[in-house]
Amino acid sequence: MTISSSAQQSEKVASGKLRVLVVDDEPLARRRLRSLLSAHDDVAIVGDAEDVLGAVRAARALSPDILLLDVRIPGGDGFDVARRLLARGAEGLEITPFIVFVTADPTAAVPAFDVEAVDFLLKPYDAARLARALERARVAVGRRARGAVGGDAGGGSGGGGGPISGDIADPHAASGPGRRWRERFVVIHGRRRVLVPVSAVTRIEADDNYVILHAPGARHLLRHSLRALERELDPAHWVRVHRSVMVRRDEISEVVTRADGDWEVRLVDGTLVRVGATYRDRVRMS
Repeated sequence: MTISSSAQQSEKVASGKLRVLVVDDEPLARRRLRSLLSAHDDVAIVGDAEDVLGAVRAARALSPDILLLDVRIPGGDGFDVARRLLARGAEGLEITPFIVFVTADPTAAVPAFDVEAVDFLLKPYDAARLARALERARVAVGRRARGAVGGDAGGGSGGGGGPISGDIADPHAASGPGRRWRERFVVIHGRRRVLVPVSAVTRIEADDNYVILHAPGARHLLRHSLRALERELDPAHWVRVHRSVMVRRDEISEVVTRADGDWEVRLVDGTLVRVGATYRDRVRMS
């Protein structure tokens, strides 16, 4: 277990900055997070940790506003860290940090919901996606600072930031700089609500009043229309190739012309999806 930080570093943190603790057992992952965070002037990295015990100790010693917390770490997992820090009367904890989980495992979204994480980043993520997670955390920290939620260790729920959800502010709002695109789906499985990150889905197919979300090794049925989803998903990452199919742009490996002159797109996993004649221009721009 190691913690890289110092009292001197903490003292240099400028007032008003978001204090971030990075928790990941992979040095390359920590360095990448630090590099991406350095682009944000209002972020101060107060330290990092590699395992459960180190994360808990660092959080208690450094009082971060935000934990960027990997799920798979030695000594347990990120959810053990969250439960220990969010428990009522957590000893030595000045404030309850807001948690953003960072993981390569899309199935970890469900327990992330249980501990009411502010956000859930699925590896590999990019700078834009991290920026959106930080913005959510800024809102949560700001609400706490204004007294909208309790800031003590007994507040639970990541300090009142609220659970991650499948909702977006306005799915039919016009596109623009302030547009918020859907980032996850809430799929009902019996009595469970399963959170599926949009970034984990490779293609979406219409099925009567439902859509089928295709993800590696999994399929999810969602009561929604493809037409509505087309307005909710970021067109920079999604393209409709047929009246009944949308695919992620970065999943398209090639465009194939069939013997009959029709087009198909071949996805990274080898799946062939027919391109509707009226959607060819969209595919050309992919």
